[in-house]
Amino acid sequence: MASPDRSSRVDPREDRGPRAPEPPRRIAARADVDAWLAHLTRFGIKLGLESVGRLLAALGDPHLRFPSAHVAGTNGKGSTAVFLDGLLRARGLSVGRYTSPHLEDFRERIAVNGRPIADRDLVRLTARVAAAAAGADAPPTFFEAATAIAFARFAGREGTRPVDAAVVEVGMGGRFDATNVLVPRVCVITNVTLEHTAYLGPTVAAVAGEKAGIVKPGVPVVTGADGEALAVIRARAAEVGAPLGILGADFALEPEAGGTLAYRGPWGAYRGLRPGLAGAHQRANAALAVAAAERFLGGRLDEPAVRRALAGARWPGRLERVRSRPAVVLDCAHNGAAARALARHLEATAAEGPLWLVLGVLADKDFEAVLEPLRPLARRVIVTAPDSDRAGDPAAQAAAAAKAGTPAGVVLPVSAAVDAAVREAAAAGGRVVVTGSIYTVGEARAHLRGAARAA
Repeated sequence: MASPDRSSRVDPREDRGPRAPEPPRRIAARADVDAWLAHLTRFGIKLGLESVGRLLAALGDPHLRFPSAHVAGTNGKGSTAVFLDGLLRARGLSVGRYTSPHLEDFRERIAVNGRPIADRDLVRLTARVAAAAAGADAPPTFFEAATAIAFARFAGREGTRPVDAAVVEVGMGGRFDATNVLVPRVCVITNVTLEHTAYLGPTVAAVAGEKAGIVKPGVPVVTGADGEALAVIRARAAEVGAPLGILGADFALEPEAGGTLAYRGPWGAYRGLRPGLAGAHQRANAALAVAAAERFLGGRLDEPAVRRALAGARWPGRLERVRSRPAVVLDCAHNGAAARALARHLEATAAEGPLWLVLGVLADKDFEAVLEPLRPLARRVIVTAPDSDRAGDPAAQAAAAAKAGTPAGVVLPVSAAVDAAVREAAAAGGRVVVTGSIYTVGEARAHLRGAARAA
């Protein structure tokens, strides 16, 4: 499934701030891994499959040695992947999971049976990938290298066993994403809104076309998309003969008496469900995961196992409560749709007290789209910026918030903004939400966890 490489630009998933260093002479320790991957950020992004295909071929095509589920979409990809990972493990399978980006540590991206890749395996596999890349005409991008490391781990070799299944999240788009070398058992497209328009196109239909590029001939696909995005996905599925399941039409997760949820689909119902991830929007992600698991495994699941798997799902930085008195919640809402989902949750929990909003939005994101649904709920907005070259202008963002009628100020860095919000909220009996970017949330989480360990 090779395709032409597209233009190289800075990859928004990879450029975390500092300029790329020179590569290490050899990879023998974790610091060498980090240095080599950081070096690769200078090569930006090549949307296309030829480069990653050559790299994987040099490694013996590890992506062809395990069954996979491929997850694309605008929002909810990671949460859906976590639910699906748990459902497959509940069947007794050994499951790899590849997601991006990470919050605090690159190891988070590559997990086996819920545990991040061990440093020793990361070092060994990165050395293999770097050696394979050394013979290429051009170096891989960060994401291509990370994908190769993940697939090499899932394939198993030199002391590690291959996984029985891998749940793989698309990095950007789908059609030209490095992960699209997979031949999966099931595909998932969570939803589609405008995102990365410079790369994926200026309309929802164009973005949907890129995401529908993961759909393969004869491979079942499930989706939560609607409107024109669904029409694009439906057309692609019909074109390649891929059976299509649609959230709300073919399967659903709905409230039932007693405060639990019930899933209903073509293989019957599972009742008494309580997803472990907070927020009503997680119902769609959980439903997609169950539908995908049924198709991956070929039929009905064990109902008690479904209950346990959904209840046990954990995904840091997604409505994650990391502190009490005052409550501090972290959520990686970085676009308008995600901010609206967060706002609905905050409205439903308004009795917990007035809200201090710590907001760090990147320059290439729509600040006002993130701010607008959250602004009416906040007593005060503290604008900050993560340590990234892509950070927005906090003074301009705070001015925009103030112009909209919300008290706002700037506090830098993220750690200081969090501390200021905690002090003010504690004095007023309020609560704190940190959001706007995964980079902002990652810095806040590391700071709060460090403070908790020091206490």
